Amino acid sequence: MNLIAQFILRFRILLLLIVAALTAFFIRYVTGLEMRDDASTWFSEDDSTLIQYREFQDTFDESQFIIVAYNWKQPFAGDEINYLQHLTDSLAQLPHIREAISLTTVENIVGTDYGLEINYLFDKNLGVSELENRIQRNPFIYGTLVSCDFQTVAIMLILDRNTDKNTSLGEFNREIDTGIRDLLLRETAHTGRQFHLGGELITDAAINELMDQDISLFFPLSMLISAIFLWIIFRNLSSILFPLLTVFIALIWVMGLKGLVGSPITPVSTTLFALITIIGLANSVHLISQFRLEINTLYDKKAAIITSLTKAGAPCFFTSLTTAIGFGSLATSSIPSIYNLVPKGIFDESLQQSVS
Repeated sequence: MNLIAQFILRFRILLLLIVAALTAFFIRYVTGLEMRDDASTWFSEDDSTLIQYREFQDTFDESQFIIVAYNWKQPFAGDEINYLQHLTDSLAQLPHIREAISLTTVENIVGTDYGLEINYLFDKNLGVSELENRIQRNPFIYGTLVSCDFQTVAIMLILDRNTDKNTSLGEFNREIDTGIRDLLLRETAHTGRQFHLGGELITDAAINELMDQDISLFFPLSMLISAIFLWIIFRNLSSILFPLLTVFIALIWVMGLKGLVGSPITPVSTTLFALITIIGLANSVHLISQFRLEINTLYDKKAAIITSLTKAGAPCFFTSLTTAIGFGSLATSSIPSIYNLVPKGIFDESLQQSVS
């Protein structure tokens, strides 16, 4: 460890330039990171469940769907029917919406002695009670496009599948989610109606938004709290900046590597932000504390640095090594988002030790 300490001290300018160059390189790929939470996050490519699911999609050209629901004021009133038709047509014109199905577009299929009779659901000659009876006799409509108490109406949106290889699934889903929400916000402002959304895409978009909020809020907050405690411990500006800089550089490298290899951020990999902060600060605090002890007895900065790295470097190294081995145990998991943490976790440990 003494030789390593002398090497670091001797070539410190060159090593700092290398760190700066690598940081600049990885920054380019941080912006390309994608957040993802779908079937491939939890099932491996050779998992029979995922294979059968994709075969089903290919066989039946199955795509996702979204439900838009709201309470109408006077069920089956003329104005309400007209508004439902207007909203259905507006949603159908949004990008990537293959079809919009509601009470105004659905066909009423009835079996007769002569076969199947297909008509539109609404008939001007029908009264409200007769219309309700017609809906109740159709299990594809009753409880699906209108609630059993007839107070809530729904529009089912059938979505196109993402066939553009240049558009990630996250970007594709976000475009659909944003388009629908923007339209419904305008309708709410215009009519005062409150709309409710449901579907796999809506859930995925909400999870991605939560992950983004967590990263945007908790990482800066953790850095701020860490800076406060570092100030309480060391009362020295450089002893605050260097540990935080170590964490920030390691974070850029790890996230840049994920962007470089096309690995998305998942609900599991968001834990990397906390791990990077904890481990990076721990190594830095050990080294700085040892240096402060040595400088009080040696009164020579170079000698104190070498002695500090010699004494504290080995414990920090073995701490990082055992943590990396712990990450290696995750390789036994069958969940992609968990075992994918193994190379990134080991890489993170190596970075933290090297940068510190």
